[in-house]
Amino acid sequence: MNALRQKVGPAAQLSPAAMARIAARLEAEAGRPRGQTPMALAGVAVVAALVATVVMLSRPARPLTVVESGSPLPARVTAPHTIVVPAAAVEPAIRRTRPVAPAPAIVEEEAPSAPAPAPVVETPRPAESPLLSESRLLATALGKLHKDPKGALVALDDYAARFPQGQLAQEAQVMRVDALLALGRRDAALLALDGMTLAGVPRGRELVVLRAELRSEAGRCRDALGDFAVAMAEAADGLDERALYGRALCRARLGNPEGARADLERYLLRFPDGRFAADARHVLEK
Repeated sequence: MNALRQKVGPAAQLSPAAMARIAARLEAEAGRPRGQTPMALAGVAVVAALVATVVMLSRPARPLTVVESGSPLPARVTAPHTIVVPAAAVEPAIRRTRPVAPAPAIVEEEAPSAPAPAPVVETPRPAESPLLSESRLLATALGKLHKDPKGALVALDDYAARFPQGQLAQEAQVMRVDALLALGRRDAALLALDGMTLAGVPRGRELVVLRAELRSEAGRCRDALGDFAVAMAEAADGLDERALYGRALCRARLGNPEGARADLERYLLRFPDGRFAADARHVLEK
């Protein structure tokens, strides 16, 4: 096509007269008898095609107008080369997804209200036996005896007020004597022992010797001699040692020196290294 343009020249150089001559030439060629050579016919066809091409090229190019089928054509369409492109139907995009399960409804559970406190029904305790109550009070006194003898006496007074005829009265009296001795109140201890029956009492023999010693200190040697005689059991223990020496002193105070010397000599034979041995020898040397 470019080579043809170069031979023909620019389309603007063909005048209307030249165009008429070319058309007449073509008509004359077309009117020749059929015996013409095929080459001549071919030439005529070529020339006719060239003329048509030149005419087409000589016209100014018109822009193509693309009109969608969805929009109406203008009232006057002068452009012969208008191409109508049917608008593609826009299909809605379908996204295949799994059906979304509805979210479980969140139900706020109400906090259970605190149950009303059950009425406190105090079960009546079984009545404590008197013996158990006595034991509790004496245990309190015993716990205070060595470190707080005054407190022990208070507990013992409480016991005596609550249980004047208690089953543990003798044990309470013995504990009272110990508390009074711890406080140095020997006269009060003797008074407590004088009111006791010591036969069958725990620590009875010890308490008899103690009472005899306290009676001797108080100038009651005749009462003390009876306790010393009861306490002596011919046993080589500390109680027999105390009873033998204490009886010798009481005999000397009561004007019985022979009886006192006999007890002292007997004491040195049984307890030559006893706690009162030095005093016994000193008395015998006089």
